[in-house]
Amino acid sequence: MFSTRDTRAIEYFAVIKNLLQQLYTKPIPKKLERRARYIYIDDIFMTTNLSKEDILKELDETIKTDLNVKISTTISQSLEYLDVTIENNNGHLKISIYHKSALEPYILPNESDHPRHVHANIIYTALVQAARSCSNMEDFDMERLSTEMILLYS
Repeated sequence: MFSTRDTRAIEYFAVIKNLLQQLYTKPIPKKLERRARYIYIDDIFMTTNLSKEDILKELDETIKTDLNVKISTTISQSLEYLDVTIENNNGHLKISIYHKSALEPYILPNESDHPRHVHANIIYTALVQAARSCSNMEDFDMERLSTEMILLYS
């Protein structure tokens, strides 16, 4: 067993909390359950072809079933979710890497004391993330060029 100060314990309990949360939360109404929905901790987003009024009506009914449920609703053509931007482009979902504007483009200085394999792993991980997340080659190429520029800058 882990102590409460152990970072592995924190990660372990976070995973258990997320699993229990998904297993024991109340089901989403029948009309919405046929749509794609994605859950991460307290954030949920979904894609649907329902009208805005129908979505708001269903969410209002869900809120009324339990007074402890607090839902803030945002309906738009694009969103930033975790580390990707998802955009509805004429009915096709376009996915690209999301960069927080508050963070400067900085990875790891060349004169750091980290072993050389750490630098190589950062580059590899950035390119793998771009390959997994970007929905088209143009976005992947832009992300690759952005990573190259960041590496030249640092």
